[in-house]
Amino acid sequence: MDLSDEVMEHFMNLAVKESYDRPTGFYVGAVLVSDSGKIIGRGHRGFLGQTNMLMHAERMAIEDAYNKNTKGSTLFTTLEPCVQAKQNQVLSPCCSLIARCGISTVVYGLKDSKWGAAGEGVKELERRGISVIQYFGWNDFLESIMHISRDYDNYGLYD
Repeated sequence: MDLSDEVMEHFMNLAVKESYDRPTGFYVGAVLVSDSGKIIGRGHRGFLGQTNMLMHAERMAIEDAYNKNTKGSTLFTTLEPCVQAKQNQVLSPCCSLIARCGISTVVYGLKDSKWGAAGEGVKELERRGISVIQYFGWNDFLESIMHISRDYDNYGLYD
């Protein structure tokens, strides 16, 4: 897949827009794109069904691609994927799922400094042979909306 600045900007823009569709107070969005450049999955951080169990944007995008070939695809996400399950996260970490699905490249906006990755997501993906690119074009905007998310999280709703 072509990963020129223009292509990355286009798909990161869609991931940011996807983050607006979140019921959790967290602005995290993801878009899964086939090797041919077609969107095969979209996701935002939300809940699993009618529960209070977290479903991360990356997982939602991958599950949205159900019955589609994810091998060799590229995942665009506003936040570094997690490497460990949190207390109310019943599903496996996103890095494990990304590797199992054969996704070849992850383009992300912000390093996760607190929740579930703490900078280790990139290392884990690379260890599994996945190409990882940090996209800096949206970082000022992403920092501002993640600041809103962190303020919201200070209420302890998602620990």
